[in-house]
Amino acid sequence: MSHSEQMIENQFIQILSEKENQWTYRPDLKSEEALWQNFRGHLNRINLAVLEEQLLTDKEFKQVKVEFSRLTGTPFLASQWLRGENGVAQVLLEREDGKKVTLEAFRNKDISGGTSSYEVVHQVVPDASRVDRGDVSLLINGLPIIHIELKKEALVAEIRAELDSGLQVASDEKMIGIGFGENKSEIITEEWLKEHRALIAEIPSKEQRESYSNRFDSVEDYFLKVK
Repeated sequence: MSHSEQMIENQFIQILSEKENQWTYRPDLKSEEALWQNFRGHLNRINLAVLEEQLLTDKEFKQVKVEFSRLTGTPFLASQWLRGENGVAQVLLEREDGKKVTLEAFRNKDISGGTSSYEVVHQVVPDASRVDRGDVSLLINGLPIIHIELKKEALVAEIRAELDSGLQVASDEKMIGIGFGENKSEIITEEWLKEHRALIAEIPSKEQRESYSNRFDSVEDYFLKVK
């Protein structure tokens, strides 16, 4: 992450966390497991009476996770579940003693009030198999309701302009015969290429990253690969 992007995210989190707003920044939540345990805590809090003050056991929460994953397996299903019956998103659970209960996870009418809790998490790694981190996610009762990409458009435009400039330099060098045979470029070096590839990594769009990567691969092949 670039320094500029980090500043944008930090400023956004600071604004959300100001006293007049309802959001609490949770820098401790950095993994999928931490998010699950946070959600578990909110389920216990919201449903304390339903649970008769007997908090969810590990076995019961595993059952909740399976049911939750089933209910929210696709964006459409997740949307349907969040709307819920009469505006209440619920999870059914059979407790270890055989008693069946309905746990409330989210009430639409409680937005901006009621029993809902509002938290902000930043740069969470979803699971061990992925290295991509989210930017900022907003949690309501531990549920990641909103994900926000904070890559500033102006910053992306600057990056693309610099990459386009680099490609133009390569084109100009090629046009005058530099890079052919013994006539090596003094501008297009390994370090120059490394810097431009680092810029490519900053672009949020996968399609644009791949396009620039392919074009700079061609530059590398022409100017830096042994002929």
